Amino acid sequence: ALASTITPAARKLAFQKELEQARQQALEGGGLLLDKGTFREYDMLKTHRCSDFGMEKQQPPGDGVVTGRGLINGRLTFVFSQDFTVFGGSLSETYAEKIVKIMKKAMQLGVPVIGLNDSGGARIQEGVASLAGYADIFQLNVMASGVVPQLTMVMGPCAGGAVYSPAMTDFIFMSRDSSYMFVTGPDVVKTVTNEEVTQEELGGASTHTKTSGVAHCAFDNDVEAIREMRRFFDFLPLNNKEKPPVRKSDDDRYRPVPTLESIVPPDPNVPYNMKDIIHQLVDSYDFFEIMPDYAKNMIIGYGRMEGRVVGIVANQPMELAGCLDINSSIKAARFVRFCDAFNIPIVTLVDVPGFLPGVDQEYGGIIRHGAKLLYAYAEATVPKITIITRKAYGGAYDVMSSKHLRGDINYAWPSAEIAVMGAKGAVEIIFRGQNVEENTADYERKFANPMVAAQRGFVDDIIEPTTTRLRICEDLDVLETKKLSNPWKKHGNIPLVLSLSRTTPQTVGAFLKFINKSPSPFHAVHETIQSLTAAGFQQVKEEESWKDVVRAGGKYFVTRNQSAIIAFAVGGKYQQGNGFHIIGAHTDSPCLKIKPISNLESQGWLQVGVECYGGGLWHTWFDRDLGIAGRVIVRESETSFKTKLLLVNKPIMRIPTLAIHFDRDVNNGFSFNKENHLRPVLATAVRAQLEASNGSDEDKKKLKHHSVLLQLIAKELSVTIDQICDFELCLFDTQGANVGGLLDEFIFSPRLDNLCCSWLSTQSLIASLKNLDEDANVRVVALFDNEEVGSDSRMGAGSNFLQVVCERIANGQLCAEASRKSFLVSADMAHGVHPNYSDKHEANHRPALHAGPVIKYNANERYATSGESAFLMKELARRHNVDIQEFVVRQDTGCGSTIGPILATSTGIRTIDVGLAQLSMHSIREMCGTEDLEKSMTWFTAFFSEFSALDKCLKTD
Repeated sequence: ALASTITPAARKLAFQKELEQARQQALEGGGLLLDKGTFREYDMLKTHRCSDFGMEKQQPPGDGVVTGRGLINGRLTFVFSQDFTVFGGSLSETYAEKIVKIMKKAMQLGVPVIGLNDSGGARIQEGVASLAGYADIFQLNVMASGVVPQLTMVMGPCAGGAVYSPAMTDFIFMSRDSSYMFVTGPDVVKTVTNEEVTQEELGGASTHTKTSGVAHCAFDNDVEAIREMRRFFDFLPLNNKEKPPVRKSDDDRYRPVPTLESIVPPDPNVPYNMKDIIHQLVDSYDFFEIMPDYAKNMIIGYGRMEGRVVGIVANQPMELAGCLDINSSIKAARFVRFCDAFNIPIVTLVDVPGFLPGVDQEYGGIIRHGAKLLYAYAEATVPKITIITRKAYGGAYDVMSSKHLRGDINYAWPSAEIAVMGAKGAVEIIFRGQNVEENTADYERKFANPMVAAQRGFVDDIIEPTTTRLRICEDLDVLETKKLSNPWKKHGNIPLVLSLSRTTPQTVGAFLKFINKSPSPFHAVHETIQSLTAAGFQQVKEEESWKDVVRAGGKYFVTRNQSAIIAFAVGGKYQQGNGFHIIGAHTDSPCLKIKPISNLESQGWLQVGVECYGGGLWHTWFDRDLGIAGRVIVRESETSFKTKLLLVNKPIMRIPTLAIHFDRDVNNGFSFNKENHLRPVLATAVRAQLEASNGSDEDKKKLKHHSVLLQLIAKELSVTIDQICDFELCLFDTQGANVGGLLDEFIFSPRLDNLCCSWLSTQSLIASLKNLDEDANVRVVALFDNEEVGSDSRMGAGSNFLQVVCERIANGQLCAEASRKSFLVSADMAHGVHPNYSDKHEANHRPALHAGPVIKYNANERYATSGESAFLMKELARRHNVDIQEFVVRQDTGCGSTIGPILATSTGIRTIDVGLAQLSMHSIREMCGTEDLEKSMTWFTAFFSEFSALDKCLKTD
């Protein structure tokens, strides 16, 4: 009789009975979590005590939670499993008592606690009694922290109080598409903030493993998650007084690892995958990575060295060059403290150029958060072994388990560079630009090596990379009996205070930095080159031969006019005739360009003659603080000239509006003459005369530009006025891009159209490189100039630039076969629905901010999207949980232009037009949503990484 009343969760735990359900939970099947036949249930018959709201008529045995003990690989653990089918898994007073009971037993016996969570929160029928039960559990979470490992497996929707206990456990595993965690659900969010969000977007596995960092690992289904939990359990000790289990290993410490000899590139700016080193070092190449999708610039996880468990912390040069930032510092600090609490030796692999610079990092508290990692390493008393593989610069060198933080054994590879900063930056500071090449070489010779640190005893030895595994295994033997303790204290005061303001997401912060450094197409290309070079791309030139240079597996870029750039990564399995997967965008935006002769004066005001470029909302340029930027040609000698980029990021000009007193009807319609009324004010003539350099009035009359402007340009470039031969300069708004809105959800910025897609496409290409060796196609980013004026220029999409590059990659033949295998994403911005002018959008096609990237359609081929191209990209988005919006321009409204139809016509390549929803397009200040950057980055990266496989699924011709 009892068996018939036991809850489904009890059956799963007690009898391991197979359930045919959409998702498989808990311990279903033959010993998925606990060793088969070892589970013993506690309090099976216990029921709730609530008699209100008719609850006395519903008293299922166990009250919706199964508690007990069992074995995993022969080692004891306590476990509880919540059952969502009983009162929505809600927690009652009795329910809490059952969990508290096994948590206390776990602490008394010194064994871990595993929770299988699937709960809707507090049981509202019990009111405060339920809340008191949660508080009892929270208190025990705290008491057990650092005493026994606490593991959580989220197996369904968990809300309210049900998420706080998991948050205080040591590790959280989730299942994709079936497990969710949030304090308040989507319905409450919509009611309070009017934000529409799905369960998956708000609190799904992807959100918590990639964005929030709440969860540590995500798996495709419950069965896989439970199996991985079982595997993970084997790395942990039972309690804080024991050491992790030692397993017999067939992987000898003397195993040769010759690949480590050449794994670090000779060029210090070329990245490499630190995970390749880790896999070579650990037993049987088996590394259990923790938080693999969050703060990817830091790697943490567990492996074994001759059977002994070690915690591994490593910088990842493939992400942000391995820099420490807010998220990576917190991620590593918590991991180090867990290892220290449970007697797990720590192996640290260092390749760190410093802390990530940026306003968002400083405002977010990088000083405080970086100190958390320093604190964790300094506090740790377990064995600490550190290997510097390449860079160890500045304060980041100290933080990453240096000898100064009681590191036990500190090694350096011959490729190590231990210094305050890189040679280039140091030489600029010390020598202020003098004899740069000679001084850089001298600095590198003295400091870009591990010798100075070794001579001072800051590293114990300089070792060959191939001996690293052997040396670590030997050191673990020596450190087996290490005894070290800290002074008695109640507890330390680790810097835990959080910023009162929201921190800008990493992707958004990097984009803001890019756009603020890119006021002209020349600067945008320059900044793109910096990113590409740091990722290991090599420059090739149109005028030079590419024979024996461009080859499979290589990464390259080529520029035209310094304002257009094409970057391409050749798949490791590429053969002639294979396809090109391209994302195209443009570097130009509407602006005011300084005329060849700009010298104007009116009523005692010095003005600058400018010409409108593109279709800007020119009225938005009035009363803005304007700077100048662009390219200047300077004379170095009678036979030598060079170009220099100029950026004067201070308010030197302004276009003043006419006071309302002179135009009382202005609010009924603002009109102006572009030739006469858009002339910016530079200075007053009298003041300029006082500041002017020596020279006759006749000479000054001959100047094409005001002398004070030329003086400024010369000063900024450290040249004389006579050296200035010519320039191409534009005006820009000196108010930089920033995050805004009450909830920090918007980007307010100039030039979103189309530097946003230019940056996203480049960063997505770089992010996709991990599987380049397996690709048979070529991944391309093509950033053109002059899109805003029709693309008909040698650096525009209407030129031969893309075709020439593709043909040269294919050794002179861009054949029909390659064209048919290729695909082009034309990435530009899209019109988001305006709250004050919603009638401008067709009712069924109103893209919103935060709702995902936009596919743009036009029946008259003003956009190049076809049914085939739209399907493929929507399927790719579906596979990555990226929401897609669709946009069609009203038939009574003109359709804008993109590079899509131009390139589709000239190349015959299948094309789709996409973008991010924005408002105020072509204004001097535009806006878009922060979340759309993250979603578009995911989509674009997936395009490069996975489109080859997806494209095989659909054939139309």
